[in-house]
Amino acid sequence: MHGIMPGGVWLLCCLAMLTTAATVEADPPRLRVAAVEFALSPERDAMTPSRVGARVAEVAGPLKTTVFLLEDHQTRLCLVTTHFDGTEAVNVTRVLREKVAGELGIPVAQVWIFTSHNHSGVLLASNGAEAYAVPAEGCPPARLLPIGEKFLAELCSHARRLPEMLEPVTVWWAEGREDRITYNRKGRRADGTTYFMREEDRVLVATDYRGDVDTQAPLVVFKNSAGRIVAALAQFTGHPVTSYHPEKPVVFGDWPQVAADLVGEKLDPAGAVPVGFLQGCAGDVNSKEMFCGGVERATAFGRMLGDSYVKAAATLQPSRRDGLD
Repeated sequence: MHGIMPGGVWLLCCLAMLTTAATVEADPPRLRVAAVEFALSPERDAMTPSRVGARVAEVAGPLKTTVFLLEDHQTRLCLVTTHFDGTEAVNVTRVLREKVAGELGIPVAQVWIFTSHNHSGVLLASNGAEAYAVPAEGCPPARLLPIGEKFLAELCSHARRLPEMLEPVTVWWAEGREDRITYNRKGRRADGTTYFMREEDRVLVATDYRGDVDTQAPLVVFKNSAGRIVAALAQFTGHPVTSYHPEKPVVFGDWPQVAADLVGEKLDPAGAVPVGFLQGCAGDVNSKEMFCGGVERATAFGRMLGDSYVKAAATLQPSRRDGLD
């Protein structure tokens, strides 16, 4: 998996385990957590993953990254959750994990990188190798571009702060529902054949066609001994491509970043809580208005998803387990 784990699988497995134990332990929490968030804005005209060689036409806002350090006794796990799409390249992921692991003094295997896969980022390396196209002789070292070097420096600088910020936490969770922003792009004809359903096809199928999608919107929050929420993890399944256009690339975190920002603000009005977004295994599930929605609609979808998390947060319940398990 090259160090990238599907966020939805990890979080939903955790949620399943969180609800299996019979009693809530009265002992002090085993788990300690720290999280920080930073934002970085690529420049206009930067290189993008566009298949037609298009460069950034608009920077609608910075791309955010949230870094978590979780500690259970002597075991530490670092989660890097980012809206920088360029982190997915195998050789880029490798250098990021190696450098962060070095900063934290933990094995590389204990640094996991999650991206929201919004297609609205930039290339971090001039020779990024995608997982499905790695040559048989192996991946060449990443040749980081200036924005890649800057991202790596920011990531290491913030990761370095985390060990001193660790504090005991209890785990709380809730599960919301969101069915308004995604659709199943695998269209089926009457003769049984299938086709890639783009937005113009979708509106022809039905007024607001959705198809089979995952509607679960799980939320996990970490509270310190004073009951204050210090960090949160949110998950949803669906390619966030509402603001994406392959020929006119825009830099924007799309609806996952908008939703995460809204959750952070609502969980603690006095100061935004760092919120990591874990992308599910979207497969054939896209966001509606792909290639034509733009930043405004992506923002509206993000508010819808964020509101679903916020409503779910009203029903937060404590986990019956208190460690990394």
